[in-house]
Amino acid sequence: MMFSPPPVPTNGSYSLTSPFVATRSHTTVRSHWQYRDLEGRILGPEDDTFLMPPDEMECDRMDLQHNMLQRVIRSLYYPEGLVDRILAPRDGPAPAILDIGSGNGTWAVAMAQKFPHCEIVGIDLTPTLPKSPVPVNCKFETDDANYPLEHYANAFDVVHCRAIDGGITDYGNFLNECARALRPGGILLLVKGTTIFYDPQFTPIPVLEEGQEGFSAVNKIFHEATQVVKSRGGYEDAELYWKYWIEHNPNYVRGLYNQQDRCVPISAWLPDSELDGEARLLCELCKHNILAGFRSCRALLLEESYDQQEVDHWIDLAEQELHQKTFRAYSRWRFAYAIRTDKPWMGMQRA
Repeated sequence: MMFSPPPVPTNGSYSLTSPFVATRSHTTVRSHWQYRDLEGRILGPEDDTFLMPPDEMECDRMDLQHNMLQRVIRSLYYPEGLVDRILAPRDGPAPAILDIGSGNGTWAVAMAQKFPHCEIVGIDLTPTLPKSPVPVNCKFETDDANYPLEHYANAFDVVHCRAIDGGITDYGNFLNECARALRPGGILLLVKGTTIFYDPQFTPIPVLEEGQEGFSAVNKIFHEATQVVKSRGGYEDAELYWKYWIEHNPNYVRGLYNQQDRCVPISAWLPDSELDGEARLLCELCKHNILAGFRSCRALLLEESYDQQEVDHWIDLAEQELHQKTFRAYSRWRFAYAIRTDKPWMGMQRA
């Protein structure tokens, strides 16, 4: 219910089963990328900002998250009507979509299937290995969005970014680079879940220590993981500042930024009378997405030298909270969009 071990990446772009050649083919991923094993989880370089493990378990969690979000907005994207108009068939260059931080490629593949006349490019730090066949109009490349996107300049009608904030080191500049990749009148789509949980009255739930009344291990784990991401330079709470950054960027149309929030129960803790079949399924997807997220957060926390016994204790308590429905909370997801102006792209003005 809604309330208002992978292969070693190459040094260049690559294609899976698709013969489609991207409008621009380029990579900024470092050639010295080294995978590491941490108690059965695959991690990237120690100096990388984004430490969530790019392994099969995390890809499975991404599928859960994708299915959940598709039900949250009843679509692959928001706003549906506007995106449909922008991607409508036309004369000239085919409409094109850039999916930044494509993860396991599920969203990009789904968009390629929905819009067979469009060209879709998905980029990520590590090779994207979708479980389903890749349509001929879809291609995946290794790329780091923290670097300039000049090789994608003026190439896309839609730029999509979902849950990538923790891996971005300069978010204001990143949004400017997204504008560079967009064609005039193109649309930027932003999706992010907050790392704050909300009580049944939709009030933020404070993070407490074990032993304090109202302590939640679910809340504690995500809080600690967020602090780690921030300490490494990531913008884990970037969605709080999207509006400001967009409205102060001359490459986006002033006054057309829009955002909507959706709150989802983290388990089926609501009364049965308020949960129909679809709502109950959504709660279960949210719960299992969070449960799977614990294991990814575990790798991140252990990498930062957190005590293993303490982390495992938090996870045990958090799993109990979800299964027993004792942590009555909502997660909040923000869906936002902005429109590219028809003026020449402007670089960031540095002081």
